[in-house]
Amino acid sequence: MQSQTHEGLEQLKKLFDNLEYGADEAVGLLLTTDRYQSPYEVTPAGVLVFASTGGDGVHFSFLLDETAEPEDWPVVMTVPMQFDRPNLVLGANLREFLALGLRVGYFVLEQLAYDLDEMIGVLDRPQIANERPELMASTLDAIATAYSIAPWEDHRRRLDWLQRAFPQPVEN
Repeated sequence: MQSQTHEGLEQLKKLFDNLEYGADEAVGLLLTTDRYQSPYEVTPAGVLVFASTGGDGVHFSFLLDETAEPEDWPVVMTVPMQFDRPNLVLGANLREFLALGLRVGYFVLEQLAYDLDEMIGVLDRPQIANERPELMASTLDAIATAYSIAPWEDHRRRLDWLQRAFPQPVEN
């Protein structure tokens, strides 16, 4: 199952290869090597880790589903230092996950695990896109263009739905 090609992820790898050096770090989305295994026990069993933020072990994985195409695999964020609830589903698929971070990047999304209400307030601020450093802004704009996506509008409703729609993954 894990050997299936995820076209959206391959597209993201090519995109980062063609962007300015450090673009992936600027947005907090460092793609992992194939078959990367998380050293954290709280990483759900049966996932495919595809990226990390580069800080505190926070990483993003696909929840593998034998009945779905890879493009329809949900994305879960694991925050190893959040002991109460280290895993949150942040997208029904890669495109939706990427759209979530278009205003702020992906590094700060870990704050959803610590203070959901405050972080939703940050995400809901439409003017935040104008406050991003230049490399972050150009990288997020390139992601939006490549995937034909726009930032989320109703963060609370969508995040609540994702947590209900996708059962909480079982930790290792």
